[in-house]
Amino acid sequence: MIDKHSLMHQWCGRLLPVCAALHILGHLFGSIPAIVNETDNAKINEVFTYGTMIKFNFNSWAEAMTCYPFVTGVGLVLLLCCFWALSNEYVRRRWFEAFHYPHLVLVVFWTGGLWAHGARQWLGCGVPLGQLVVFPVVLFYFGTRLSDIMRGIHPNIYIKDATIKKKTVLLEIDTENSGFVYETGMYCMLKVPAISEFEWHP
Repeated sequence: MIDKHSLMHQWCGRLLPVCAALHILGHLFGSIPAIVNETDNAKINEVFTYGTMIKFNFNSWAEAMTCYPFVTGVGLVLLLCCFWALSNEYVRRRWFEAFHYPHLVLVVFWTGGLWAHGARQWLGCGVPLGQLVVFPVVLFYFGTRLSDIMRGIHPNIYIKDATIKKKTVLLEIDTENSGFVYETGMYCMLKVPAISEFEWHP
């Protein structure tokens, strides 16, 4: 399987904590103080819920820390920590399965968590914001990954030659008549069926 999205994938991973931190700061210094200091629910509904009635209203920071968005937000931060713990180079090089399989599951959990976190923020038409913004992107990602895997097992793709050097192995991969077109930045994911039918190593 050949992939060309590694840099984009890595930068998305790096930017997720940055965006999460900005989001948290926005709540701590923006929305939470505004709701705590406002006694008129109608004004809160008008500003924060886009046409629906808010189902919670906290009047103190203690109550804010137990509301539904806070609990789901903590869950999302924990998911980010899991992403980091299982995606660093030390884990990837020594326990690839511990990186690869949980990574795929965590993407699904992250999508569900974002959906749950923003479930109160409706767009006035009965559609959660997370469903419109996150769900289609994740579906597209998994669709392209599945397509790459199916194309990657094409019988015309095979290792044509291997040169063993002192510290590396140089592989010549033949993709003729397989539909693949090499582009700068692509890297190869190799599967060794004798080891596992489900492992792909960069």
